[in-house]
Amino acid sequence: MSDEGDQASITEFSVAAICRIPLGAEGAAASGHAEVETVVEVTDDKALPKAERKRLQVETAPAKSHRAKLIKIADKTSNLRSIAKSPPVGWDLKRQREYFDWAARVVAGCRGTNATLEGWFDEAHAAGLHALTGRG
Repeated sequence: MSDEGDQASITEFSVAAICRIPLGAEGAAASGHAEVETVVEVTDDKALPKAERKRLQVETAPAKSHRAKLIKIADKTSNLRSIAKSPPVGWDLKRQREYFDWAARVVAGCRGTNATLEGWFDEAHAAGLHALTGRG
């Protein structure tokens, strides 16, 4: 699919990604909506410990659907921009850098999905690391 075609997908699934609706797989299957299935695919299992959820995001990224990969890249890009602009309360530089490293590992598994989104991620990653260096 071209980047133009992906733009429609990005727009279509933006709301679902932002909402992060915690639906089970049964709800997605019953509804038959691709959007709901994608939201389920990108939603972490909150019953798992945080470290396990983070590990699974890295491990499973390459096997995600095209739509889920678009959301993963967009989500990580948004998060990096937010952290660079206004870090979460209580996040020291070490934790911020660890997030940047982890986000890059997740996105590495999504590469080859959309050059435009990947470029935006790369820009946010580089600018964010530069901002973090200035804080250190």
